[in-house]
Amino acid sequence: MALSSPQAWVQSAISLHIPSLSSSAGSDWGTSLQTDPEIRKLVEEEREGLVFIWVDENSQTPRTSSTPPPATKTSPPPFTLALSKTAPVAITTASEAATYIRVTPLGKPGNGLAGGGVVESLWESIHGVFLNVLVKNPPNAVPTNVQDLVSELDAGLGASLRHQNARGGGMVGSSKDDAASLTHIQCVTDEYMYWCELEVEGGRAEREKSQIVKPGVEGLKGEFEKLSALPLAQVPDDIPSLQDHLEDLARAGNDTYPTPRLMRLVGVIGEGICDGVRKHLGGKITADVKMKEWTHAVKICESWDQVVTAVVVAGVMSGHAFPAPPPVTSNTPIPALKGNQAWKDEKFVKFWVRVVEVHTLLTTHATLTTLCPTESTDALTAFANIDALNCSIFGEKAWKTALQTYTSSTSSLDSTIASTLRNRFAALVSSSVASGSAGVNMGQGLLREFKRYKGVVGRDGVRRGLGKFFIWEDWVAQLAGDANN
Repeated sequence: MALSSPQAWVQSAISLHIPSLSSSAGSDWGTSLQTDPEIRKLVEEEREGLVFIWVDENSQTPRTSSTPPPATKTSPPPFTLALSKTAPVAITTASEAATYIRVTPLGKPGNGLAGGGVVESLWESIHGVFLNVLVKNPPNAVPTNVQDLVSELDAGLGASLRHQNARGGGMVGSSKDDAASLTHIQCVTDEYMYWCELEVEGGRAEREKSQIVKPGVEGLKGEFEKLSALPLAQVPDDIPSLQDHLEDLARAGNDTYPTPRLMRLVGVIGEGICDGVRKHLGGKITADVKMKEWTHAVKICESWDQVVTAVVVAGVMSGHAFPAPPPVTSNTPIPALKGNQAWKDEKFVKFWVRVVEVHTLLTTHATLTTLCPTESTDALTAFANIDALNCSIFGEKAWKTALQTYTSSTSSLDSTIASTLRNRFAALVSSSVASGSAGVNMGQGLLREFKRYKGVVGRDGVRRGLGKFFIWEDWVAQLAGDANN
C-alpha cells in the first residue's frame, strides 16, 4: 500500500493505539481497509462521519461499525477507537486524512470503554467528535435541533462527570484529583462549574475549599472569555490579565488546589489560546499570507509562556511539585526553551515551536522573494496540501516533508543569493574604507546587513557561497558589542 494513501494513514493511526494491527506485526488490516465498507464510506464520501474500531475478543480480528460495540452481561465493551471525519470532503491523500480524521481512544487498552465508564465514553464522543463538527461548520450548516441536542448532551454528561469527580470517581481506579480523572475539563467553564457544584453538594471541607477557589476560577473565566473575543493583535498585551488569577490559585497550595488540577487548567487555557490562534491563521501557507498575523502569533506564545513561568514559580513557593519540563532538541528555534527548568504544557510547547518555525519560514521566503523575485514565486506550493499548525505525529511528518521539499526547490537559488550578498557586503566595506569610517562603523554596518538577511545567510548553500563574509559575522558582532559597551 502506498504511504501516501489515506488508508495507510488510518492504519498507522490505529496501530499507535492497537499495535497488533500494525503492518510490522504481520496484520493484513491495511489490505482489508481497501474494502471495509465503513472505512471506505468515512474516507470517500463528502460528508462528516464516525466509525468505531475494536478487536473482537473471540476471533481477535478487527471490527468496524457506525455504532460502539455493545457490552455483554459478563464483560464491558472492548477497548475502542473512534475515527471521526470533521469536514464534508472526500479524502484522497494521507495529508488530507491527517487534517480531517481524528482518532479518539475511548478508554485505555485492557480496560474496555473508558475503563468501563459508559458516561465518560459518551461524553468523549460528544465533546471530541460531534462538537468538533459543529465548531468547524457555519451555524446554518447544521440543523438547529441537532445543535441543541448535542449541546444538551455535552452539558448533561459533563455535569455527570463532574459529580463523579467530586466523589473521587472520575475514572475507575483513580482519585478525584489525579491527571486521569481530570480529562473531562476541556475549558475554564468546566472547572468553574465543578467548584460551583461542589459548593452546593460537597461536604463541609469541600465547601470551604470552594469558597477559596471559586472566585479565582470565576475571575479567570471572565478574563479568558474577554481574551477570546479580541483581535489577534491585541491578545499578546492582554494575556497577562490571566496571571493574577492563576497565581492566586497556585498560592492556595496543593491541599486546597491540587497540582494536577492546576496543571490541567493551565494546559486547557493554553490549548484555548492555541485554538484561537489557529482559528485566526487557518494553518495554510500561501503567497498572500499576512506576515503581521504570524508575528502576533509568536508574541502570543511568548506572552503565555511568561505567564505560565510566573504561575509555576508561585506554585513552587506554595508547595506545589511540578514535573520536569518536556524535553527539547538542541536545534529548537526558541532559545528560551534551552535549559529552562520550569514545567510547561507539552502540547503548547509543540504549538509554539511550530508557530516560530512557520514565522521563520515566511521571513526567509520574503527575503528570497526580494533577492530572487521571479525564481522563488512557486516555492510555497510545497505547503499547499498541509495544515501547518497540525502538531500531531502525522502533522509533524507532513510538515517536515513539505519543509524538505521547499528547501530542495529553493536550493538552486543559493548561489545567486550568495553572489548578490557578497557584492552588497563588499560594497559596504569599500564605502566604509573610502570614507575613512572603517572599524567600528563598518562592523556595525555589516552586522545590520547580516541581521537584515539572517533568514537566508544561515542556509548551507548561501553560507558556503559567502565564504569569508560569513566568517566575519562573529567578528562584526563582537565589534559592535564592544562599541556599545
